Amino acid sequence: MKKLYIILFFAVLIIIAGFLFLQPRVQAQTSSAVSGTAEIVNMGYKIYFSGSNGGTSGNIPYNVQYDTSAGKMTGYAWSPEYGWIQFNGSSATALSLQNPNDRESPEWADGIIKLNGTDGGTSGNIPYSVTFDPATGNALNHWAWGGNVIGWIDFSGVKITPTITTPTCSIIPISSTINSGDSVTLYWSSSNTTSCIASNGSGSWAGVNKPTSGTFGATPSTTTTYDMSCLGNDGTNATCSATVTVVPPGYGYNCSDCSVLVAGGQYSSPSACTSGCSVQGYNCSDCSTPVAGGQYPSSSACTAACRKVPHYIEH
Repeated sequence: MKKLYIILFFAVLIIIAGFLFLQPRVQAQTSSAVSGTAEIVNMGYKIYFSGSNGGTSGNIPYNVQYDTSAGKMTGYAWSPEYGWIQFNGSSATALSLQNPNDRESPEWADGIIKLNGTDGGTSGNIPYSVTFDPATGNALNHWAWGGNVIGWIDFSGVKITPTITTPTCSIIPISSTINSGDSVTLYWSSSNTTSCIASNGSGSWAGVNKPTSGTFGATPSTTTTYDMSCLGNDGTNATCSATVTVVPPGYGYNCSDCSVLVAGGQYSSPSACTSGCSVQGYNCSDCSTPVAGGQYPSSSACTAACRKVPHYIEH
């Protein structure tokens, strides 16, 4: 008996580990395409962030990517007036203004464009930054500083491809069918959500705010559905539910329909019914024709067991 308990203990651990391992992993999108145009305010010049009309030939493709986790931009943009603009993280360079042969040139002569800092403007003390909202793609902060030559650059006309963060949730009972009086553990998880609330169910499940993932132990007295709604990062809701079927005493499932509980049913769960009924055997009603879930494994065993020998009482 002790060995049996140990085996059951490890079997439950394996099931729980499998549940946690098989949960869908949502990989965060860290790179978003940049589109639209920025404007060099003092001169009204434009900087284009994606297209196929770059270079003096007008047919070179270009693009810029925004790393949503680090807040950095990389790639090449195109300005008809300044030519190629190379983005390399938290700054960019107007390559036509850079003099590679003069390493002592001041910053303003090198065409450096800073995407964040506190040295903006001719006074050199104005803070600025360029950041984007991954959910909407819009610029949250939209000013960059290009030194005294280029000046202020307005990124309000620039967007990134929004990161898709559709909320999801799921509830998985460790067993979907239990006998009356037994307990069951529910596991729930969600992604791209901020909070969850439970409804229906049994015990202390209903009406309780819950974390975005966790477990709950329940002992439902009747077949019960457990519902949950989770609020997503994008403001929408994800809903999920799971039903635990409680088998009353004296009830079970028969091969005629492994999904319907009936009084005196032969099997304790739908899975046991399906498994048992997939094996053919023989019944006393006809010991020559095998049927799903038949009581006897062979025709001869059926005949022997079902043969009724009358007993006569002599007077």
